[in-house]
Amino acid sequence: MEYISSLSLGCKSKRSVKPNSSHTIVLNPYHMHSYGYLMMSFSEVFFRAQYIQENNYSNEPYRLAVLVPSIEKCKEEDAEDNLTRYKFILNNYQPPKNGIQITFWKIDYKEKKRKIIEPILISYIWSWKDKWDKNNCKDYVVVNDLHDVKNHSKHKGTVQVYERLIESLDMMNVDYRTVNYTTPIEQMYNLLLNSKLCISMPGTSHYIAGPMGLPTLCYGDSYWTRTNKYVKYSISGQPMHKKMLSTVWGKSAMSEHSILHLDENGINEKPVDFVTNIGELKTKEDYEILRNAIFKL
Repeated sequence: MEYISSLSLGCKSKRSVKPNSSHTIVLNPYHMHSYGYLMMSFSEVFFRAQYIQENNYSNEPYRLAVLVPSIEKCKEEDAEDNLTRYKFILNNYQPPKNGIQITFWKIDYKEKKRKIIEPILISYIWSWKDKWDKNNCKDYVVVNDLHDVKNHSKHKGTVQVYERLIESLDMMNVDYRTVNYTTPIEQMYNLLLNSKLCISMPGTSHYIAGPMGLPTLCYGDSYWTRTNKYVKYSISGQPMHKKMLSTVWGKSAMSEHSILHLDENGINEKPVDFVTNIGELKTKEDYEILRNAIFKL
């Protein structure tokens, strides 16, 4: 195991964090470039740190060791390597109450004979230091294009949806800026923070926009983008049930659409209400959702 570097967020300690004396996560090679996986992994750690600290179970900074199989770009055309993106995410997260110490270690990744791919469940939204402000944004929207994933089997059915989306935006004379996985993360972050709306498939900018609270339209041909799929949502301990659109956030067998957020009052449980699905842009209803969202800008 080889030491890479350390971060001290919201605290002054400069000690390195070792895996045998801390919370440890291993970023497996199958997901280590995925924004969804990174947001899931890092957000969960920050929530655990905040919960322990705000309830006074510990007055010390939380300690996290991150084990990384390699430092590399996902694709040659990417603007930066994975470590650069990890550090940007963590440095721009709101630190937990008493801070957090993080050390990156490079490991010789070994797995069992049977390949195990960790499932991704997005049930935590840890806040960025910056929050989207509708009264302080510019007159454009951000569109996540398919430049770098259009040949991926997961997104083949989404290509025509994207083409219909762009045709619709052009017809409505919408000023839009495109991003994708090759976009430098800091550039994407700033474009989203200053925009009026994010339009994305379930991936990349969708996960960057979430912790900002930026209104988002989700397009595609997957389960996560349906415009008519609803679930009953209820907060633990409360009898009230609420009908919620099923989105990429909070899908699980238990407590469906129960998402933990960090806001000015600390940790809160509430659904995501800033994401709307526009589906495949095939039906009159799909287009109406898109037009209504654009005209409200």
